[in-house]
Amino acid sequence: MNRLQSVNLEVLKRPVVLISIAVVVVLAGVWWFAWMSPQGTKLSTVNASVSQLTQKNAQLQIQLQTVEHESKLESKYAAYLTAFSTAVPPTPDAAQLTTQIAALADSTKVNLNGISDDTIAVATPVSTIPITMTITGTGDECLNFLKGIYKMPRLITISSFIPTPGATPGSGSSVDVLTPGKLSYTFALSGEAYYSPLIDPLATSSSTTTTTG
Repeated sequence: MNRLQSVNLEVLKRPVVLISIAVVVVLAGVWWFAWMSPQGTKLSTVNASVSQLTQKNAQLQIQLQTVEHESKLESKYAAYLTAFSTAVPPTPDAAQLTTQIAALADSTKVNLNGISDDTIAVATPVSTIPITMTITGTGDECLNFLKGIYKMPRLITISSFIPTPGATPGSGSSVDVLTPGKLSYTFALSGEAYYSPLIDPLATSSSTTTTTG
């Protein structure tokens, strides 16, 4: 046994064996420092990047869900928003307002004797355009005009109206008191139209007064 150990020790002490062991140790060190250590650093960097990307992906998923939800709401309320922007436009547009009221007077067969809508009461978020007008026609026609105001695309609210019966017919004329809607009336109306620059981001915050005749 002692002889065997002595032989093994003698073999290990040979220069070739020692050199071989040294080469293996050096190569192992080179492999560790030149390959394994950098690769370990790269792996740590990759793992950190993967973690960051995972977090970013989670955030983007949340944002995507929010956008999808808002898109569904936008589609759902698109018609309402369109109608609202028509009823309360971003600018006063008094000229169009006058045209719409004149068209309503035409369709209800009343005479539009006068209209004033050339002033603006600027406010936030909704500004108002005070309106006063006078119409004449039969009671039914004047009431139809009043009803038509609330069916216009443009939002107009009537705050007061004063009906005044027409002149009493002269002698020889007859009036059917059972059909008062056929009698002549003059209606003095006052109310407000509305506009809001907030409806359109491109609209200016200040509006100029438009005068209509």
